[in-house]
Amino acid sequence: MDNRRAMMISVTVLGVSIAAFMFAYMAFGDNTDEDMKTLKQVNIIFRHGAKFPDRIYPKDFHLTDVQNHDLGALTNAGSLQMYNLGKNLHHRYLKLFPSNGFYSKKVVSVKSSWKDRTIMSAQSFLAGFMPPLENFNPLPIPWQPVAIYTIPRNMDDIIAQKRDCPKYDEVYEEVMKSEEIRQLDKNNKALYRILSLNTGINISSLLDVELLHGTLEAEKEAGWDLPDWTEGVFPSKTLPLAERYLRLITETPFMKRIKAGPLMTEIMENMFSKKNSLPQEYDVNIYSAHDVTLVNLMNSMNILNQTSNKPDFASALAIEVHSSYTSIDMDVKIYYYFNSNDKYPKAIDIGGCESPCTLNRFRKVMNHLVVNDFQKLCERA
Repeated sequence: MDNRRAMMISVTVLGVSIAAFMFAYMAFGDNTDEDMKTLKQVNIIFRHGAKFPDRIYPKDFHLTDVQNHDLGALTNAGSLQMYNLGKNLHHRYLKLFPSNGFYSKKVVSVKSSWKDRTIMSAQSFLAGFMPPLENFNPLPIPWQPVAIYTIPRNMDDIIAQKRDCPKYDEVYEEVMKSEEIRQLDKNNKALYRILSLNTGINISSLLDVELLHGTLEAEKEAGWDLPDWTEGVFPSKTLPLAERYLRLITETPFMKRIKAGPLMTEIMENMFSKKNSLPQEYDVNIYSAHDVTLVNLMNSMNILNQTSNKPDFASALAIEVHSSYTSIDMDVKIYYYFNSNDKYPKAIDIGGCESPCTLNRFRKVMNHLVVNDFQKLCERA
């Protein structure tokens, strides 16, 4: 009898121990696995959280709703998405933070495009990503200020990628006049007519569809009812066209270099600064960006087919630098978070660079994107 009781107690204790271990693994597994012991740096590029529409169409019955909000502003739900994304990434990258949990400009760099929603998304993300340790927090709330640097849109070739480039504009116009795009427009004339009739605006191109899709996407995320005419149209017919337009922005090698090159060049500089222990090295580099930023970068890196043609709100790409067990070089690993609920990111294969992908090999594979003189590249022939 006593032996049976002792055995039952032992089994119970063992069960509790296993459950506790599994809980700890689920909660903190990202930090304890062998892979993370070699982590030295991460570059994080994310899309902002859910927003109110940037624009509305004349027949939109949400005209009065929009009057109560700033067009394109981050919603409360979007702020929560970014906070949750920050919490999820916190567990993976905690080891890179200063031991006291305080922000240090020597360790963390945060850049945002010149938009309220991206700046606010960065703030919300950082609240979840980098909360101060309780014992060191001087504030009565679990939050600490973190510096966010913004780039004026007319100078931004890194995040918003709005810097003027006359040669790019010429190539873009040629692409939009290509036989494939003319045929796409022709095949979708009936859809364009339906959209034009119901919105009150002239829908005649992929760009027009992409902008309208963005409006409907934002209204849906805001919890607003969509009109009946959108059934069977959004997102089933508008999404593929919106995705095709986003890929068109980096359709040619030159377009890839102009749109994704400056960001990839900066990320490359970040990684080699870490490798060479230069004074300007950071352990964490964060870019608060847009869906087009992610698509331009991922399409140019030839990894878009492993991620998303139209990145969700609060999705993120993480480019990690690791020390190597096999060489004096460092290794590059890439992960994608599909949304703010994604606690376990997808590992991305780097084309032309077998795993482990060394940093020097990564530079060779991505060398076609490196930009040394943006202005010279953009001069018309």
